[in-house]
Amino acid sequence: MEKNVVGWFLFVGGIISLFFVYTMRPPQGIGDAFNMVLSGKQNYIREPVYSWLLIICFAAAVVGGATLLFDFMKNKKSE
Repeated sequence: MEKNVVGWFLFVGGIISLFFVYTMRPPQGIGDAFNMVLSGKQNYIREPVYSWLLIICFAAAVVGGATLLFDFMKNKKSE
């Protein structure tokens, strides 16, 4: 598999997974918890797992972006 494909997969996958993980955030206070109950959102990711998932998704997006940038710069040099 080409580095470019892996870079795009990690970058786009990281950004999309960041969005989905953020939508499943835990309540951040009593007011937020009350609003979540009123809106019917009672399933969320618990705190230690939520933080680690955010870090992993962000790292995947950064590694994918760096891979794409490195491949782009390598191709520009060879021209």
